[in-house]
Amino acid sequence: MKKFVTLLFALSLLASNPVFSAEKLEAPGEAALKKIVERAAPSETMNINVLLPLSGEWEYTAVLFTEPGVEPQKAFGKITNQMVLGNRFLSSTIMGNVNVAGHETPVNGQGMIGYDNARESFSSVWTDTLSTGMTIGNGKYDEKAKAITETGRFTNPINGAEEKFRAETRLVDANNYERTVYTTGKSGKESKLMEFQFTKKM
Repeated sequence: MKKFVTLLFALSLLASNPVFSAEKLEAPGEAALKKIVERAAPSETMNINVLLPLSGEWEYTAVLFTEPGVEPQKAFGKITNQMVLGNRFLSSTIMGNVNVAGHETPVNGQGMIGYDNARESFSSVWTDTLSTGMTIGNGKYDEKAKAITETGRFTNPINGAEEKFRAETRLVDANNYERTVYTTGKSGKESKLMEFQFTKKM
C-alpha cells in the first residue's frame, strides 16, 4: 500500500509539473500516507446519503429572472446525474432549451460536485453553452433543511460580469429536488437569478 500511494503521489506531482525532477521528490511519511488514504475515501454521510439520491435521469423546468420588471424566461430540459470515480463525485449533464429574445436556444451543460473531506465542505464546478466561464462554488449541507448551500463566483451570462452567487439545492423527496441560484451584483444586493424544479423520469 505504501509503495502504491507513494507512486500516486509522485505521478500527481509530475502531472501537475512536467519539468519536476524525480531526484527532488520526497515521498510523504507513513503517517501522511495513511491520512491521504483516509481522506481519499468518499464520505458515507455526505456523498452516499446526500448526493447518491440525486442520481438518475430527471426532467426539469426552469425560470430565469433576467432583470427587474421583465417577465421571467422559462426553460425546459433533462439532466442525467451519476456517481463517478468510486462515488466521490456526482457528475451532471444537462440538455435543454431556453428562450432568448424570442428564439429557442439549445443549452448543454456539465457539472460535478463532491464532498471534500479535507475542507469539510462540498465543492462544485459547472460549465454550459450559455457562457465560456466556469461556475465554481463550495458550501455546507444543512441536514434539517435537506439542502446544500453553496457560494462562489461565476460569469453572469446576462451582463458578462463576474459576480458572486449563492445556490441552494434541496431534496424534496425521492422523485423531486430543486435548485435556486441567487446573484449579488456590485450594489451588494442579492436577487434571484434562476429557479429549477427537477422531477425524476419514471
